[in-house]
Amino acid sequence: MIDLAGSERAFAMSAVGDRFKEGANINKSLFLGGNCKTVMIANVSPTSCSSEDTYNTLQIAARANLIKLNIKATIVEGDMRLPQYVTIKEKLEKKVKDLEKKEKDWEKKGKYYEKTVNELRAKLTQSSLKVKKLLSLMSLQRALAQQYCLSMRTFSHMADLEHSSSTDAMEQV
Repeated sequence: MIDLAGSERAFAMSAVGDRFKEGANINKSLFLGGNCKTVMIANVSPTSCSSEDTYNTLQIAARANLIKLNIKATIVEGDMRLPQYVTIKEKLEKKVKDLEKKEKDWEKKGKYYEKTVNELRAKLTQSSLKVKKLLSLMSLQRALAQQYCLSMRTFSHMADLEHSSSTDAMEQV
């Protein structure tokens, strides 16, 4: 049974969007016919304020009257026996159990992978801290090496000066 429920008055009701499409689809379905008998009951009113609705309803009823029926009997093969249904049921139950087991296995694997990822993140954080510490130590080592080079140059300069002073002092004697 299809109930128009005023879908022919979509414009008067300011129906838009999905509501308008729904009404249009209901009206279309009336004229598709199909594998059923179609009956339409039109509710009309003699009042002048609903004359437009009455006119539209009568137009739809006239079109519904033109529907040509092509009724065929729908026959379902019923030659399956109870044991076949039992077998199908058992197979489906086994599939459900297999899928539930797979789901549990995936959950376990997911937890294992999550744990592994968290452990790797912790190791990465530790490694990053070690790298920062090493970079800091390397920077300090570079600074110390530069300071050592400067100290060595200064020492060498002082030694050269001392040597040249003592040579000058000896020449004067």
